[in-house]
Amino acid sequence: MKKAGNTLAVVLSVLSVLSACGDSDPQPRATLQRSERTWVDTSRATPRKPGFAGADTRTLRVLLWTPPTFHASPLVVLAHGFGGAPQKFEAFATTLAAAGYVIAAPTFPLTNENAPGGHETGLGDVRSQPGDISFVVTQLLNANATPGDALYGRIESDAIAVLGHSLGAVTTIALTRKQCCSDARVRAAILVAPLPGLVDLTFAGSPTSADGPPTLLIHGTADTTADYAGSQTTLRLDPPAAGLCRPNRCRPQRGRGKPGRATDCGPTRCANCHSRFLEL
Repeated sequence: MKKAGNTLAVVLSVLSVLSACGDSDPQPRATLQRSERTWVDTSRATPRKPGFAGADTRTLRVLLWTPPTFHASPLVVLAHGFGGAPQKFEAFATTLAAAGYVIAAPTFPLTNENAPGGHETGLGDVRSQPGDISFVVTQLLNANATPGDALYGRIESDAIAVLGHSLGAVTTIALTRKQCCSDARVRAAILVAPLPGLVDLTFAGSPTSADGPPTLLIHGTADTTADYAGSQTTLRLDPPAAGLCRPNRCRPQRGRGKPGRATDCGPTRCANCHSRFLEL
């Protein structure tokens, strides 16, 4: 788990700078490569909805940011929210890639900002999004193992983390905690402003497993869209390790919900709190 922990450490350190827990701190971009791939999953369908006739396959457009180095690097998958888009992660993704991480951000077929018929009627497709991430991870690892591919040898297959925002966090919870959709290749998860009530509603038929990867919750107390109290509820779901970052306090938790020592979470201390979370 050390490699995955290192992956998450960098993700969290950058997040602490870019989020409400810290001030913006531009970092050097070095020479990065930004590319785009489109993969088609022929084993799963895209459902019909208003304004869209449906399809027998699922098409995943993926933006990639790769570091200037040519050795194997940890992989971080970014899952956008409802009406979101991979390009909205641009500043965050380039910062992470400059630090030496391969970043992949898929476009979910029916919940992205340019979804056919509008994303507003595509919410139910979140049930398929954990499978979308698993499919993209598989394609990335296949590319990583294919001589001549630009991604050949670029990804550490045992160091994969997923960061999900809002509806993307719902997707990430299902990917790491729901028996229907769990992918053991994901070694660490970050949930930004999750919607736990939607997880229970959408994946009601699938038990929630406590045997998931180290998970961090990040949520602003002033959030008027995703209820902050919902993150507190999620924090009590008994994961092996979880943390909650608030504007004024950081609360890493240990094991079965036993609270760790509360630590000040000011602009210069949030990254330290995240690092302590990784050591639990």
